[in-house]
Amino acid sequence: MSINNYKRAFENLPKGVLEAEVHQETKEAIRVNVLKGEQKDVDIHSRSAYYVRATGKTIGVTYTEQLGEDPYQLIARALESADTIQNGDRVEFTSPGGKYPQQVVMQRPFTVKELLDKALQLEKYTLSCFEDVKSIAQCNLAYEKYSDEILNSLGLYVKGESSHVVASVTAIAEKDGQTCDYAVSYMAPTFSELDLKEIGSHAASFAKAQLVAQPIKSGNYDILISNLAARDLLKATWGALSAGQSSVFTDRIGDKIGSAALSIKDVPSHPKSGVVWRFDCEGTPARNRVLIEKGILKTMLHTRKTAKKQGVESTGNAGHRYAFSGYTAIGVNVVPQNIYVEPGSKNQQQMLEQLKNGIFITSFPDVYHGISNVTGRISIPCIGFLVENGQISRAVNQLILTGSLPDMYENIETIGSDLEFMTFLDSYCIGSPSILIRNQYIAS
Repeated sequence: MSINNYKRAFENLPKGVLEAEVHQETKEAIRVNVLKGEQKDVDIHSRSAYYVRATGKTIGVTYTEQLGEDPYQLIARALESADTIQNGDRVEFTSPGGKYPQQVVMQRPFTVKELLDKALQLEKYTLSCFEDVKSIAQCNLAYEKYSDEILNSLGLYVKGESSHVVASVTAIAEKDGQTCDYAVSYMAPTFSELDLKEIGSHAASFAKAQLVAQPIKSGNYDILISNLAARDLLKATWGALSAGQSSVFTDRIGDKIGSAALSIKDVPSHPKSGVVWRFDCEGTPARNRVLIEKGILKTMLHTRKTAKKQGVESTGNAGHRYAFSGYTAIGVNVVPQNIYVEPGSKNQQQMLEQLKNGIFITSFPDVYHGISNVTGRISIPCIGFLVENGQISRAVNQLILTGSLPDMYENIETIGSDLEFMTFLDSYCIGSPSILIRNQYIAS
């Protein structure tokens, strides 16, 4: 069923419904997995869902993947769900006439054969790096396409689509009965912007290094967090910049919350991401948002509901999926789009030289369970390398980075140039370069 079938239902809304809206999300994906030089499996799928909202004295939302369901009944069901999903808070729907970012020129879809050839190349590169890297746990290449359409009874109709590619590999190193693995994932608008040799070398070299990793003495260290690890850290901490929940930065707009080296933005699109938002799930036009500018908190992320409560405009950050909710149908929440740490000018080697002596953190194996965006407290396991005189000395493990998010922000000295993005649960993209931070406590 086309979303346009809702137009007829909008002309004769169910009793008690003042306005209604339908949001269709569609994801198409091709993922090719390889193992031992052969195709392991191919996953080709397309998934569409309708999110239907209705307002009366309250506002509610319902969700279905059965696109043939009767629009009239879904609208009525949405209003009935108001008390359990939206707590009865009513917000106005988006009217037509807003200024939306231009639709991007879509890349052609990649074929299974093209993905297979790239995946086999990535596996080959990974296994050719070191004798100790004898196998891989997984190696896959994926092409993903997103499209969104929103139609409401006020006359709004907007549509957007974008696509990107993802390369992932987990290298396994073995020596003297010991086994270590290391996983990396990279995304880009097209494969021409992914260096498969570099990706394979990254996974292989870090897996090999962990074979001889040892703990270090607990204490205060200067640290350099790699771009992929910093990306994961932002994935777990962006909620502190959300107006949809209490956080350590609530009521701090205009305050200095970090060093002048730190700026964090959320944008509709970025050349290194490939994912493009023309609007959020409420139909609010997407726009560039500066959350932190040179250490100063400029704004929190808002939906229409949170903005109404605080007397400000929505930042266009309404989304249906949030953190680990994944494919579970939920109401509207605050969700970023392409949120990232603004990069600097130094590459990773220059950052290591500036660090001089300290810890180069390359991975946070469990970044979520040790972070509280409410209190700002941090206690997360990590692995990496000891750095001496600006050079990587040896691998270290069994480390726990402890402290607080505000202190970490304040102690940032330099941001690197090596910005990388990754999608998360089909909801948003996270990006970060390497980050050099002074005087952080590492427990071992």
